[in-house]
Amino acid sequence: MEQSANKEVVLGPKYLVRISDMRPEHWLRMYCRACRHVGFVTLDTLRRKRKPYERIMHLEPMFLCRACNTRGQVEWWVERRDLK
Repeated sequence: MEQSANKEVVLGPKYLVRISDMRPEHWLRMYCRACRHVGFVTLDTLRRKRKPYERIMHLEPMFLCRACNTRGQVEWWVERRDLK
């Protein structure tokens, strides 16, 4: 089994992390508690749709699982991609 080279990044307490705290090599890893689907949201996507001062925690109720269409069951954390 191949190990992922991505590493979780702590940008501060989860309730304080803003979009502007993220860097180009960061992305959001999303996990649906309802169906266990894992997805990713890039910083570019967040910047296109939201304001930089918005806290990611405040966006949680809007996160929708693409697999089961459940809203409000998504956990997230910031990861650093290895850009090659």
